Amino acid sequence: MLQNNSIYSNTQYGIYNGTAGTTISAANNWWGDSSGPTHSSNPTGKGDKVSDGVTFSPWLASAPLPNPVEPSDPPAPQVVTNVSGVISAPTTWSLDKSPYIVTGSITVNVGVVLTIQPGVVVKFQPNTQLSVQGVLAAAAPRRSGLCLLR
Repeated sequence: MLQNNSIYSNTQYGIYNGTAGTTISAANNWWGDSSGPTHSSNPTGKGDKVSDGVTFSPWLASAPLPNPVEPSDPPAPQVVTNVSGVISAPTTWSLDKSPYIVTGSITVNVGVVLTIQPGVVVKFQPNTQLSVQGVLAAAAPRRSGLCLLR
């Protein structure tokens, strides 16, 4: 069932049903004109064309929502954090700086905790590794509890 949509400015059909014996329910949509869609059962319809097998009546006399407006500001670029080397002090990899890209092998020193917050994505480039001599603390995003690897 398709309802409360703006279906217009299509080049051939607003909706085309190519499956015989089935009906697509598409009532209460805006077809690009207050007269409804173009179809042989709607001789005054000036909106987008619909094929047979589409129930389109009643239709909306105006668009349900205004046309989308282009954003004035471009979307913020995705944050990517490149990491490598020795971790010698307690460190947290946070969701706001995810994903973390391991560009060179990482060593977590003895006595040091690397905490990875739930939901953080860590990707390894080829021939890199994470060697934990201290503690790796990572919580699963959908579970309670903490995973500690020593």
